Amino acid sequence: MPGQNLTRIEAQERAAALEVQSYQVEIDLTQGAEFFGSTTRVRFTSKTPGISTFIDAITNSVHSVVLNGEVLDPAVVSDGIRIQLPSIAAENELVWNKEIAQLARQHNDANVIAVGARQHSKEEVLELIKIFIAEPFSMDERHERRIGKIGLYEQTGEIS
Repeated sequence: MPGQNLTRIEAQERAAALEVQSYQVEIDLTQGAEFFGSTTRVRFTSKTPGISTFIDAITNSVHSVVLNGEVLDPAVVSDGIRIQLPSIAAENELVWNKEIAQLARQHNDANVIAVGARQHSKEEVLELIKIFIAEPFSMDERHERRIGKIGLYEQTGEIS
């Protein structure tokens, strides 16, 4: 989609104000041939706390936006090209998608969920825990194989 990305001037302004610490992108390719799901976590610092900025996000839809624990309305902050980030802090984390709680059980047979106390309201935490508890392990062979490799590493220290 040419012409929809940030301009050189916008890039220079963001580079002067922000420093990205890390990106974590999880992609779900099981949603059919036309679309895929993803969850992106971006950790970044700002030399100018309080400013507003944006992240490029050319998408069909955005289901969840959380900035520093504050839930933002995707219908308000996302236009299919960018996600607007109002009043960022000195240290920032942009993240979350309820699918993560579900996928932790479904794909990893996880038996522990870790939820940041400063990143979610009590209601969100309870909803995430309910989703986590309700989701069974998929028993998919590829997930069992990956978990087996982790178990082997824990026992022997060998990476297979």
